[in-house]
Amino acid sequence: KLKQIITKNEITCFVTSNLKTEIDERVCRIPMLGDTAETTDLEELSEVVIFPYRQDYYEHLVELEMERYEKAEFYVEKNKFGPTWSIDMQFDRKLACFEDLPHINIF
Repeated sequence: KLKQIITKNEITCFVTSNLKTEIDERVCRIPMLGDTAETTDLEELSEVVIFPYRQDYYEHLVELEMERYEKAEFYVEKNKFGPTWSIDMQFDRKLACFEDLPHINIF
């Protein structure tokens, strides 16, 4: 029904889902299609599926907890309209938000 409403009204909709707990048992914890805790219908009906990933979150690096920023990556695992890809970003712990990486000018 949600997809019908979206199509009829020509709007964008973001749907979130929890990940299965089995991801914590894998060596590589980067989320993949099939890791959503919801039914696979969510992935099948979606046009784009994006997973955020923060390595520090999974590795619980105590020495980094004092840092304000940590590296984050976004993985586009499904894209009905084009290629899949990833992008590096940073996570601001103080504001609990993702941001572009700062540009460093050397000149």
